[in-house]
Amino acid sequence: MNAKRLEEKDPGETVPLSWDFTDDIADIGDFTITTATIEVSVDRSLSRGTDPTPSALLNSSPQIDGFVVAQSITGGLDGVDYKVTCKAQIDSTPVSTIYKTSILPVRTQ
Repeated sequence: MNAKRLEEKDPGETVPLSWDFTDDIADIGDFTITTATIEVSVDRSLSRGTDPTPSALLNSSPQIDGFVVAQSITGGLDGVDYKVTCKAQIDSTPVSTIYKTSILPVRTQ
């Protein structure tokens, strides 16, 4: 899985992240996203720092709008690269989950 590297954010910023699953779902069939979960961890292969509570970046619940999942992200520690994974469950039979991962670097601006 290739992770998309995002622009750096400052620890004091709150930013929206979004993942567009339109093409992924079109490849599978005529389905919709029923639920979405977001997981945050420290990308140890890239990061200069550590964070004992990476899930604290989640500022709210994910929002689903058609084939797009959005999540507000806040905080983070300077020098840490976070791996943010969106898991979208679609209403196929059997139920399928599709994933997209982004790398979010946090740097004091």
